Amino acid sequence: MRHLRNFWDIHRHRMAHEIWEQLNGLLRNGILTIHRGRLTSVKPNGQEAIVGWSRTDSGEADILQVARSVNCTGPSRDYSRVQSPLISQLHTDGLIVPDRLQLGFETDADGRFIRTDGNSVQDLFTLGPTRIPALWESIATPGIRKQAEELADLSGGRDVSSPRTKS
Repeated sequence: MRHLRNFWDIHRHRMAHEIWEQLNGLLRNGILTIHRGRLTSVKPNGQEAIVGWSRTDSGEADILQVARSVNCTGPSRDYSRVQSPLISQLHTDGLIVPDRLQLGFETDADGRFIRTDGNSVQDLFTLGPTRIPALWESIATPGIRKQAEELADLSGGRDVSSPRTKS
């Protein structure tokens, strides 16, 4: 999953044509260079940075001195390692459970968090990327919009505080 998820994200979530044209212009003019590899280190060097990386094709270690370094991989999905006081406290209290593949959190069909005892948490919902373990298509705007609509409908006609329990 650690290796294949990135391929899925790249092919499933394509960039807009206008952005592609801008990137091609930067590449053609030598302003932007793309290197394929795995980041191994980043160290400050005055106003710049020294970036250590290993090449994808050969595995050979290399170093770049750069003016800017941009992480385009998105946030970590391993929520057991997130340094947020809210996430840490909810985890400590047993109200949220990161899934075993480190993709997000365990949730019920309505988006309620699942507690450590396996039951749904009353009035504590999530949507979007944190629901990837239950709903793989939770990254793109249409999927998140649908989850938001379903959550709004859930609270529109009935009491959302009555959780479903795991059998």
